[in-house]
Amino acid sequence: MEAVYLRTCTYGRIEDSFLHLGSAESACSEDIFKFLVQTLNTLNVEESVRNKLVGFSADGASNMQGLNKGVAALLKQRWPSIVMTHCLVHHLELSFKDAVKKASPGLYEKATTLLLGLYYLFRKSPKEKKGLLRTFEALGERQLLPTRIGGTRWLPHYMKAITIFLKTYKVVRYHLENSSHKNAKAE
Repeated sequence: MEAVYLRTCTYGRIEDSFLHLGSAESACSEDIFKFLVQTLNTLNVEESVRNKLVGFSADGASNMQGLNKGVAALLKQRWPSIVMTHCLVHHLELSFKDAVKKASPGLYEKATTLLLGLYYLFRKSPKEKKGLLRTFEALGERQLLPTRIGGTRWLPHYMKAITIFLKTYKVVRYHLENSSHKNAKAE
């Protein structure tokens, strides 16, 4: 899904206007660019944007920021004076990830492996999932299943997965200790 919004400044007053949420034909830069231009045309703001557009911000993916064929490059062809920036939120998340990796080498990879392993163990095996839910019930604990850690906003996903892991550690450990002799993955 692509979110299209404009940030405007009128007499010093900054305003964000959400324009559209939709899907491009594919994730390639040409289709995203076409989707963006079609959205502006459909909303009858393309001419106004063409005359006043000064910047574009996106994540650092090559289809968005690529110098030759990315959406940024296609916008630059149409609006030569446009300023391209890497989305601040994406930039902060990448910086955080680098800082964690540097502060405790190996810990990030081990935590990622553990959280992914738990997520896929209970997602791919209905039997394991049912067993875990029965363990929650038997111990009188609130049922929280491991969540995925990936996605475009990986930091909130990661934090949610860690929080759930810490809250459910006792139940998950008990379940795995009692089912490990039956399941190599649980072991």
